Amino acid sequence: MVAEPVELAPWECESLLRSQVVGRVGLTTPDGPSVLPVNYSVVDGTIWMRTAPDSQLGRITAGTVVALEIDEFDHGRHRGWSVLARGPAAALTEPDVVAHLERVWPPRPWAWGDKPTYVGLRWATLTGLKLGAGWDPRHETEVRRTV
Repeated sequence: MVAEPVELAPWECESLLRSQVVGRVGLTTPDGPSVLPVNYSVVDGTIWMRTAPDSQLGRITAGTVVALEIDEFDHGRHRGWSVLARGPAAALTEPDVVAHLERVWPPRPWAWGDKPTYVGLRWATLTGLKLGAGWDPRHETEVRRTV
C-alpha cells in the first residue's frame, strides 16, 4: 500500500536525531557538493562530529551552512523515515567545551586515523518525513542511544 509522506513534528525529528549514531553530512567544497558519512552525537542541542583537521569537514570555516541527514528504512514493509538538520557549523576551539563533550559523550570515531577536531552543527531547521503505510505508533522506532 502506498501512502502520502507524513511530515514529522520538530520534536519527533529531534527524538530520531538523538536515537541514531550515523548520518551523512552534506557540505559545499571548492570542487562542488560533497556528502560524507559521519558518526555523531547530539549534546546540549548541538550535533557534534569528530574529524581530522585536514578533512573536508575539518576545513570548513565558522558559520558554513551544512546539512546532516539520517534515515531508516524497512525494505520488507516499504516504509521508512528521514530527518534533515541544516544550519551553521564550526570547528570547536574552546578547551572547556571539548572537556565537557568528552565527559558526556566519549566520542569514538568509526574511521581509522586521528580525529582531534570537533565540528558542531547547531540546526536552524530540522525537518523530517515518514514514508509508507502501516505504521504502528507504539513500535515505530527503537531508541538506540541517548546522551
